[in-house]
Amino acid sequence: MPTSIPQSSVSSLARRSCPTITKSLPIRSFTTTSSRPAIGPESPKFIEVPVPPQQQASDRPVVKGTLPVPRRIFRDHRVSKTSEAYLAQASPLPKTPKQPVNDWLAYKSRLGETRRQALRDGLKELEQRKIRQDELMAQRSRSKQGIRNYLVHKPKREDERLTNPTVLAANRKVNSSVLADPNRQSRVAEKILRVQAQEQAKAEARKDALHTLYMNARHFITTEEQLNQKVEEIFTSTPHGVDNLNQNIWQVHMPPSMQSMMSTAKDKNSRAIKYGGGPAATTLKRMKRIAEELTGGKMEDDKI
Repeated sequence: MPTSIPQSSVSSLARRSCPTITKSLPIRSFTTTSSRPAIGPESPKFIEVPVPPQQQASDRPVVKGTLPVPRRIFRDHRVSKTSEAYLAQASPLPKTPKQPVNDWLAYKSRLGETRRQALRDGLKELEQRKIRQDELMAQRSRSKQGIRNYLVHKPKREDERLTNPTVLAANRKVNSSVLADPNRQSRVAEKILRVQAQEQAKAEARKDALHTLYMNARHFITTEEQLNQKVEEIFTSTPHGVDNLNQNIWQVHMPPSMQSMMSTAKDKNSRAIKYGGGPAATTLKRMKRIAEELTGGKMEDDKI
């Protein structure tokens, strides 16, 4: 079978040999293999650069999923799982061994024996692995403790010993130990007083809240008669105080404006009755607040 020649090779040979006949020659493909796509100059593979093998770099295996937390099989306060008593209890032999009468029973018998042997071998291997891990952990711990003891008790370097007399006493104390706070006792006492003051304020606020709750509890609805009376008082046929039910509430009782509230605060009311009334209402409110501060609790309006 003749060898196949790529189409590009045929075209180049034709152009080099006879440029005038190139246009008349038909281009025929001698193979069914697709041509390799060209690599553009923007590709990093446009210039082939040899990559040296990195022997020190090892490929990390891809671990799919997450492994479960291994169970703690061997415990100190339990019986040894590699003892003959435990193995006999965990993998007991058949009480009445029977001779297999067919291949299926023989296979089941061999399968049971394999399972028992695998359980025993697995427990023994797990125990050996635990012993090796404990020994390795203890060895590492002893090594770290030895390094720490060496660093703690090692003598001073020669340059430190020779230059230590020339170091000032204040710097030597800073470098060797932690400075003691001379104002520690006063700061601790100040913090104790601050905490006590906060606790006292919390207790006073709690007492005031309980007293306010006691004063407001007089108006709580606790019986069915009080509930019926309050319902009859609120849900009336004339809620706005007039007979016309279609009248708007804002037309019956206009809310106070900002100007009226400022006039009341400055005691400069436009109405003659309120203007000539004097500061009796404001004085009454102030007296109530003073009495509450002196008595340490809330007071009702009718008690003043």
